[in-house]
Amino acid sequence: LAGLAAARGRQLDTLETYHEVVNDPQLHREVILQTRELRFSDLGLDPRMIETRVGNQLGLGVSAQVKGLGRDHIQLRISRPGSLDINPPHRDAYLDVWKNVLNLWLPICGCTAQSSLPVMPGSHLFNERDVFRTPSGGAVIDGNQYRVPGIADTRMGMNMIRPNPATGEVLAFTPFLIHGAAFNHNADSTRMALEFRLEIHDQCY
Repeated sequence: LAGLAAARGRQLDTLETYHEVVNDPQLHREVILQTRELRFSDLGLDPRMIETRVGNQLGLGVSAQVKGLGRDHIQLRISRPGSLDINPPHRDAYLDVWKNVLNLWLPICGCTAQSSLPVMPGSHLFNERDVFRTPSGGAVIDGNQYRVPGIADTRMGMNMIRPNPATGEVLAFTPFLIHGAAFNHNADSTRMALEFRLEIHDQCY
């Protein structure tokens, strides 16, 4: 991030001020292209440590190797204040590659009750006939088309909450939990979070 900012003649003092430096849509797209397909090795992390710790906490067998990708996967999620840097509400399992993959959402900076990831408690148990969604590739936000179908409503409503993980905490959820629409309502702070994916060996839903 600092390298891209420097290339444009700007200084990135803190991650929270990202939006002040990266205010050009094209530059932001360049950042996203470089941060949406990260690996554990890019962050100097030992995947075996993550697998063991998460597996022991949840009582599951998990692997950093996502079967549908043939590799491990981490994504940096960046949400600038007042922006449309979001995904629509969705279930990860709508994409085959994520159907048996645990999502771990780890805040880095700017995560508050106004900017954290919204989730719908209990929605992993909703029958699909009670969920109203767009076709695959049918969700469009601010001209950006998303591969994952967006959920417009459910028969139980769209009662989402915003858990706000503290330092040292991570939000973990199944691929069937409805989540998304993480608008950043912070006045002056970019929110960043790392999204880890772990293949589940034992069913948890």
